[in-house]
Amino acid sequence: MKKAFVAILGIAGILTIGLLAGLSCQKEDATPPQITRFEIAAIDGNGPSYVWADSVKGSVAVIVEATDNVGVDKCVFYINDTIVDMPLAVPQDTTSSVRTYIWDTKLMQDSVRYTINLRVYDAAGNEATGTAKSYIVRAPNTPPDTAKILSPKDGATLLACYATFQWQGSDPDTLPAQTEDLVYDVYFGKTSNPSKVTEQPISHRDTVTWGTGQLNEGKYYLEPETDYYWKVVTIDKYKKQTSTKVLKFSRGQNQLPGFGTPSSPPAPDSVNSYIERPADNKVQLRWTIGEPDQDPLTYDLYFGPHPSPDDTGLVYVSALPKIASALGNNSYTVQFSADTLYLWRAVAKDIWGGTRSPDSLKCWTITLR
Repeated sequence: MKKAFVAILGIAGILTIGLLAGLSCQKEDATPPQITRFEIAAIDGNGPSYVWADSVKGSVAVIVEATDNVGVDKCVFYINDTIVDMPLAVPQDTTSSVRTYIWDTKLMQDSVRYTINLRVYDAAGNEATGTAKSYIVRAPNTPPDTAKILSPKDGATLLACYATFQWQGSDPDTLPAQTEDLVYDVYFGKTSNPSKVTEQPISHRDTVTWGTGQLNEGKYYLEPETDYYWKVVTIDKYKKQTSTKVLKFSRGQNQLPGFGTPSSPPAPDSVNSYIERPADNKVQLRWTIGEPDQDPLTYDLYFGPHPSPDDTGLVYVSALPKIASALGNNSYTVQFSADTLYLWRAVAKDIWGGTRSPDSLKCWTITLR
């Protein structure tokens, strides 16, 4: 009887253990994770990063979205069936169903096709395998081409008081094409090691134009008989750059302002020409004087009654009083007396002191009646 009882207990124990084992087996997770997203994408602002069709370049993002009933534990990546380490992108959020990793393709061989895939594991060791993707890895970013200088040519002599620079940029990279994203810095000065003068890089497509007239709020003028140096630095979207050699040009000799003509009142046909007298006897004098160098001009104005009205001979400006100096505008209002022959002339002076002598300039005439 005692042996039978022991046997019954043994059978009961075995049944209990078996039942517990069965319950344990029923609770063990056997469901693999689900991969709902496996994507390769470019990364904004992270150096060379490009994905186009079946090509990748630089450091790209590997975006994975996976879910699991007990939670995703890890992702393992394979390049050509070899496990590789891919760090999580910042921030490293391991609780989200979406994780972004970094694939640095710069470490790969150029122009070779690679296959990338992943396996996702949960805490129970269940795994899911993604759908492999195939990409051709392109070369790392190369610097842009040296800018092609159009003008002024190296060693040129300019006549004007300002210089206009023109050049064309290009970039050898085609994946992606970068020529339209190039920007430029201009270096300019009187020494062979010129300083950067552009506050912000110049962004322009096709032919680029920049001039010294943009310096000093438009008040920078090239000095006559002076050498100047300049260069252009081309910068691509990934901050790689190239520079032209330092080029030189000179401004030639200063040319004197022109002789000019009266524009109001117009020049008379003869000394006997008259203009109608305004009610207040005031007349605005206006004149036009050319400047071959395009230097800024100021004007000295000479005006007064004819010193010898009965003498029809020519009178030079030096015989008249100067009534205004360094005028910034080409007009001036004067007071007249009726039936009096007046002489006048404006004499221009450029910013370098270039002017014509009053002894060599003939007066303009005007009579009110």
